[in-house]
Amino acid sequence: MPCPQDMDSCELFSGKNVNDPIHGFFYLNPDVLSFIDTPQFQRLRGLRQLAASYLVYPGAVHTRFEHSLGVYHLADKMMESISYAQPSLKVEDRHFKYIRLAGLLHDLGHGPFSHCFDHLFIGTIRPERKWAHEEGSCRMLEFLLEQNPRCDEILDDKDVKIISSLILGKDKAEKGVCSSVPSYLYDIVSNSRNSIDVDKFDYLARDSQYCGVSSLSFDSTRLISAARVI
Repeated sequence: MPCPQDMDSCELFSGKNVNDPIHGFFYLNPDVLSFIDTPQFQRLRGLRQLAASYLVYPGAVHTRFEHSLGVYHLADKMMESISYAQPSLKVEDRHFKYIRLAGLLHDLGHGPFSHCFDHLFIGTIRPERKWAHEEGSCRMLEFLLEQNPRCDEILDDKDVKIISSLILGKDKAEKGVCSSVPSYLYDIVSNSRNSIDVDKFDYLARDSQYCGVSSLSFDSTRLISAARVI
């Protein structure tokens, strides 16, 4: 994440700092804000992270919106940590952009009642359809770009394919796309090898906090700071 002294004044004042109850203050750059300020992303404010769990845990009313911001932040921290610890990897600015946006947009395709939509609703009305919200996120990203010219200017066709593949996970992505970026990027947002990724890091901490079981809270700080590409 860029420090204020590394940014010109225009970028600093066109970005935004947010205060998240789980991760504290972090910075959203202007390009990221362009995606956040779209109707397609703002709809996540109306999707509860834990569907109907609030009927049992009254505090569990947090949404996919704040979870997506949290995953963006942790993905950025993971990339920053790896880049600093292993300069030999020669992490490029475009790699940061891919991971930040994959983290931010990974849940863009969730339907009403979160996973209940995937497994119960779609599974009931279209049992032959192997639907997953990750697929919905990729399709919603394409729709977002069609409807919002500013975002379309930020990403070219290759960028969209790579970000979509990072959302889907390496085992579901097009092989040709996977070979165009370092393979370790596929372990950060949607890790299909062992599921240890920043998506889990955020929702383990966030869900336990809002359900009122903070004694089970999860701190990803050491995992992120100790992560290495081997």
